[in-house]
Amino acid sequence: MIWLAVSIALMTPQCDQFIPFDVDREAFGGLTYTKGTLLTPTRLIECDYVDSRGRSFLVDNGRLVLHNPSGERRRIRYEHHFDLATELESMKCWLTSTGRGSIVGCGEDRQWTLVAEATLDPLGDQNAHMGR
Repeated sequence: MIWLAVSIALMTPQCDQFIPFDVDREAFGGLTYTKGTLLTPTRLIECDYVDSRGRSFLVDNGRLVLHNPSGERRRIRYEHHFDLATELESMKCWLTSTGRGSIVGCGEDRQWTLVAEATLDPLGDQNAHMGR
C-alpha cells in the first residue's frame, strides 16, 4: 500500500500519531509526480517530488519543506513509502538536507521508505532536497 504520513511529536517521547494528507499524483515521463501540502496550526509540510513507484529501478527526487508556525518548539516527521517492481538489493543513495534535521532513505524487499525529521524552533523551517 502506498501512503504518506506525518508523525508528530514534541521533544520526547516520540509520538506514534500519524496524520495522512491528500496529495495530487500524475504520470510524468514514466515516473510518478507527487505534490501536496498539509497545513495545521502547528505544522506546514509541503512535498513536491517524482518517484519510480511500480518500476524496476529507484528514483525518489524532489523537495520537502517542514515548517513550524506555532509558538512552541516541535519535532515534525514526514514519511513516504512506495513499492517497486523488483526487490531492492545494495543500492547507492544520496540524500541532502539544508538546515537542521535528518533525512534517511532505506529499502527492504520491494518497499522504499523515506523519512525526514527535524526539531524546529517556533516559526522555524527545514528544507530537504531528496534524490536517488
